[in-house]
Amino acid sequence: MKISHFFLLFAAFFVAACSDDDNPVPDNVLRLDGENVSGPVLVTGEHELAVHFNTNIMADFAGRQLTEIEFFVGETLPANCRVRVYNGGTSAPGTQIYEFDVTNGLQTLRWNKHILATPIDLNGGDLWLSVFVMLNSEQRPIGCDAGPRKDGGDWLFSSTDGQWRTFQARTNESVNWNIRGTVE
Repeated sequence: MKISHFFLLFAAFFVAACSDDDNPVPDNVLRLDGENVSGPVLVTGEHELAVHFNTNIMADFAGRQLTEIEFFVGETLPANCRVRVYNGGTSAPGTQIYEFDVTNGLQTLRWNKHILATPIDLNGGDLWLSVFVMLNSEQRPIGCDAGPRKDGGDWLFSSTDGQWRTFQARTNESVNWNIRGTVE
């Protein structure tokens, strides 16, 4: 084997070994999801879809601030849509610390960003990012990845039963909501 072929082969191996098919997550993004693939069909009523970042995840973000929430809107606009942030809680959100009505200006089948009116100080405790939707008909209001489900990635509150449960517990489907937070 010629030495030039050896270096070419080594370079190709190095590039392949260092590539990441899932696109590396920047160190200032809170997310449990992969790229958008689909979205759940939800019945008429009020729903809140949330991702829960536990203390193991949040310890790395202590002393920083949450500045933005980004989420993928599905095929149809909800009648009402609000982003919410909660501190604490393990099997349901704790104390609500932020809410903003983002209904106006939403665009379907794309990522929608909301810059928080006041950044939220992060202390390393549990954090929940959620999207509340009011639906006048059955529809797909939010996006999700193809799974598999990550712990905390698929919480859903539904007005039909008044409970916080994972989407997997409700449907046996393994996905994560396309809800992310930007930290500065």
